[in-house]
Amino acid sequence: DNPASCEPRAVGGVDLNRNHPFDWYKPPGFYLNEWENMADCYQECGSTYHGKEPWSEPESRAVRNVVLRYNVTAAISFHSRHNMLQRPLLIHPYTSLRSFRSMPLEDRQRFRDWSRKMNRDGYYVTGTAYEAIEYTAGGSTIDWMYSLGIAAFVIETVPPCGDRQSTDMDRWCVDIDDEKIWKEMLRHGEAGEELAKLASASSSSISMPSFAPTTTQPTGDWSAWDPSDCYGWDCDTQDRSASIVYVILALIVTIGFLAFFVYS
Repeated sequence: DNPASCEPRAVGGVDLNRNHPFDWYKPPGFYLNEWENMADCYQECGSTYHGKEPWSEPESRAVRNVVLRYNVTAAISFHSRHNMLQRPLLIHPYTSLRSFRSMPLEDRQRFRDWSRKMNRDGYYVTGTAYEAIEYTAGGSTIDWMYSLGIAAFVIETVPPCGDRQSTDMDRWCVDIDDEKIWKEMLRHGEAGEELAKLASASSSSISMPSFAPTTTQPTGDWSAWDPSDCYGWDCDTQDRSASIVYVILALIVTIGFLAFFVYS
C-alpha cells in the first residue's frame, strides 16, 4: 500500500511488522508532535512506517483474526535477512524498545531455555532483537502475540544467493544452490518442530508457569533514546547478567595468577 506521493515508489507503504498494537504508540516523555516529526515509523513514506493506527492493514488484521480465533500456544514469524553472508536469526520478545528485564523472570527463563533447545547446533544467532542485531521494532507480531500469552519467535532466514537489496535485481539469485535451500528449509522446520514439542509439554504441565507478560508502557530515562528509526531506547539495560558473571570470574582468575607469581 504505497502512497503515490512517495518517491521512489519502492519506498513507503506500511511495515506490517510494526502494525500491531503492542508498543505501537509513542514512548512516554515525548510530545506527540515532536515524536511524529522525528520518528521514521510515523512518516508515511518512511521505510518503517507503522500505519495510521494499529491493525490498519488487511494483512495484519488477518493475522489478528487467526490468532484470536484459534487456541494458538506457540508461533514463528518468518522474515528474511539482507544477504547470504549473514547468519540466520532466532529472536524472541522483546523486539520493541522494552528492556528484556522488564519481562517476568519465568518468561525470561523460558525464552532462553527454549531458544537453546531450538538452537542446539548453534545454527542461529539468538536473543531479543537488540541482542541479536542491535535493532528493535515496536508493534511487532511476536510482541503482540506474547502479550496474549503465546510463545512467539521470529526466524530470519538467509537469502539463497546475493543480496536482496542489490540494485542489480536482474542478477539477484541467478545461481541458486537447490540443495543448500533444501537443507536450510529442513533446519528451520526442525526448529519449528522443537517449539511445538516444548509448547505442548508446557501446556500439559501444571508445574510450569504460563506466559504472563506485562502490557504497561515501559518507563525509564528516554534522554539517550534515538528516535531516527523508532528504536534504541534502553538498549544498555538488556539482560547481560551472564556477561557480568564472566567478567567477575575473569577478574578473580587474573588476581589469582598475579598473587601466585608475586608470592611464589
